[in-house]
Amino acid sequence: MHAAHIAKKVHWKEHTIHTAQFILKAYGPLAQSKTKILTIYIEGDGLAWLSEHRPSTNPTPNIPTALNMAIHDQKNHAIAYLARPCQFVSKEEWGNCREAYWTHLRFSSEVINAMNQAVDYLKNYYHANKILLIGYSGGGTIATLLSARRTDVIQLITVAAILDTDYWVTQENLTPLDGSLNPANEWKNLASIPQTHWVGGKDTVVRKEVAFAFAKRFPAAKKPKIIVIPEFDHACCWATDCQ
Repeated sequence: MHAAHIAKKVHWKEHTIHTAQFILKAYGPLAQSKTKILTIYIEGDGLAWLSEHRPSTNPTPNIPTALNMAIHDQKNHAIAYLARPCQFVSKEEWGNCREAYWTHLRFSSEVINAMNQAVDYLKNYYHANKILLIGYSGGGTIATLLSARRTDVIQLITVAAILDTDYWVTQENLTPLDGSLNPANEWKNLASIPQTHWVGGKDTVVRKEVAFAFAKRFPAAKKPKIIVIPEFDHACCWATDCQ
């Protein structure tokens, strides 16, 4: 189901955010008043690949897991959802979109810069002072890279995220993500940020060892919290049962 339809059902506003590199889509409740903290959910890689060796022509997810997570978030605070580059955009908004930006360049500097600009936009729209970032799968990778570059993130939460991209591609025997950034290399900038990383014990897409490889980068007193849910895999059941 398209994000716009899901958002409309809960009366969320659509935002079309123009950044230097991409046009991005975001959704969230109408801003009511100033808020101290804005929680932003960042979408996963979506339909980046049709098969193991065949990229898709459009990375828009069939099931927007991070959006469903955001809508199920019942906490009494401001919430917004941010899609990744080239997800949910029209042909007229396609702009700089090309296959590389949902394959090997999915975590590149230009992608992170665009997402950072979108976070600034949402922070301004909701009149927030601080940000809590929650990312699903590759969105967790993005959230971690953003947290390392910002000074207003008070908490980082990831779900089934690729936290050490080098370890992940080696473990799974995948093509290196040439041109992308590795969150594990940013550990010094992340050490002071409260972090919780949720992983599925049955996840064969991003195995729990990836999160532990990331945590090994940190000194003992600064290691991030890793929570393994033994019965969860990469898709099930984060949207409804991880709150």
